[in-house]
Amino acid sequence: GRRFAKQAVIFGVIFIGLAIFVRASVSKNKRKTDILVTNTIEQSIETMMETDTETESLNEIKVDGVSITGLNKKEARETLLEYYSWNIRLKYKEQSLELKNPFPGMIDELLEEIYSKNEDGEYTLDLADAKERVRSQVKDAAAKWNKNPVNAQLTGRDKDNNKWIYSDGENGIKIDEDKTADKIMSLVNQKKFNEEVEAEAVKQPPDLTASQVKEKYQ
Repeated sequence: GRRFAKQAVIFGVIFIGLAIFVRASVSKNKRKTDILVTNTIEQSIETMMETDTETESLNEIKVDGVSITGLNKKEARETLLEYYSWNIRLKYKEQSLELKNPFPGMIDELLEEIYSKNEDGEYTLDLADAKERVRSQVKDAAAKWNKNPVNAQLTGRDKDNNKWIYSDGENGIKIDEDKTADKIMSLVNQKKFNEEVEAEAVKQPPDLTASQVKEKYQ
């Protein structure tokens, strides 16, 4: 009986030890499994986020840094017109006029190209294309502001003093269209669209001065 009891105690100790060992092994393996699963999930999430970021980057459409991603053509036009807000005035002395915005037509052409291609990427509005539109408006302003010179002439006679009366000649002015357009385009290229520009002009002397008229009638 004593021998049986001793063997029972030994077997009990061995059983308990095995149980603890198995449990520890299972727990250890479970921790490894949990860590592995956790790492896999985190890596999957990071991969998905990186993929989303790359996709977002590839799907982005910009014009001179302005995003028009997800906008229809009308919304994109309004966004770009707001970015290229225009308020350039041309003046000569007391005369002044507001130049029309040259960009709407240019923006329409660019958007037509972008939406017909349906490709992502970075696009640029070629500001140099505004020159002809600006030049045309400067020409119209010049037609209003140019002034022909007035020749001096014989206007009458002062009988009391026995002298002829002559009017003085008057200089005309001519707007230098090339220089004026270049001044405006310099601002356009710097993206300064809220400025006042003084037109460049040259004097046009009369063909006949008072002294020349006096000489002629003498």
